[in-house]
Amino acid sequence: HKKTCIPWTGTKDPKELALTWDELEAFGGFPAEGKVLEIRAMLDESMVRQVFQCKDRLGKLRRIAAYTNSRGIPGLQQGSIIKWKNPKFHYFMDGSSGARIEEEDLPNITVS
Repeated sequence: HKKTCIPWTGTKDPKELALTWDELEAFGGFPAEGKVLEIRAMLDESMVRQVFQCKDRLGKLRRIAAYTNSRGIPGLQQGSIIKWKNPKFHYFMDGSSGARIEEEDLPNITVS
């Protein structure tokens, strides 16, 4: 062992971890450039457009809504993991909060 060895704590460097809902909200509605939001689709609340309650890595639930031409996000279903590069936070008219995904955001989103 080297004297400068640092024991591994079992966690990633905080700079590498995906954003949480609270961290994204701190950006004030502006895109979080160079960051990734990783969430799991938990509850389908779709009516006219695709809307899901999604959980971040800390377990906090917030809403995502698809404001795309197709009113949906390709491949999204309950249990899917969504990774969104350069995400932005949104406050909805009904008082809830989360993310509004628009057509121009789709190239930055992967669903698995």
